[in-house]
Amino acid sequence: KKHRTSDRDSALHYAQINNTLAKEHEDDLALVKSFNALGFLVSEEGEYIKAAEYYETGLTVAKNNNYNDQIKYLLNNLGMVNNKAGRYYISLKYYLNSLKLRKAIHDL
Repeated sequence: KKHRTSDRDSALHYAQINNTLAKEHEDDLALVKSFNALGFLVSEEGEYIKAAEYYETGLTVAKNNNYNDQIKYLLNNLGMVNNKAGRYYISLKYYLNSLKLRKAIHDL
C-alpha cells in the first residue's frame, strides 16, 4: 500500500511541477493538460470538489484558446466528478455539453 500512495504522491508532485512550468513558459496547452491531470489525481483521492475546480480552471484556459480536443475531455471529466459528488443535474449538463461538442467536431 505504501508503494501505491507514493506513486500517487509522485504523480501529483510532477503534475504540480508541470503546471508551474506551463505557467512560467506561458504554454496554455500544457497548462490545460496539467489542470486535467491534477483534477484526475485529486478525484482519485475522493476530492471531487477540488477536482472540479482544477477541471474548471483548465476548461477556462481551453475555451480561451479554442482547444476543442481538451474542452471535450474536461467537460466529460466535470460530468464524472459531479456525478461522483452526487450533483447529478450538474453532471448531466457537463455530459450533454461534451456530447454536443463531440457531435459538432465529428468526434463520435
